Amino acid sequence: MAYVRLAHRLAESGVRLALATHDRPLRESLLRALPDAEFELLLGVRNQDAEELARRGRTVRLYVPFGEGWFRYWMRRVAESRGA
Repeated sequence: MAYVRLAHRLAESGVRLALATHDRPLRESLLRALPDAEFELLLGVRNQDAEELARRGRTVRLYVPFGEGWFRYWMRRVAESRGA
């Protein structure tokens, strides 16, 4: 997976990673490959995933969109997370 390879290269360069994905298989690959990576998830999308990551000792940030177009952006992300 290109995402995992790129994240691994970035981690090797010494940067601090905060990875954003709601894709569970991808996230599991990242968890195995990058034990120090942090995760970012969209507030309101698969909340149980954020809770699970936190229980596993991972730093989790919840992304909260704001501004004039926040609702349309949020709805688009929610639809994408549901396979629309």
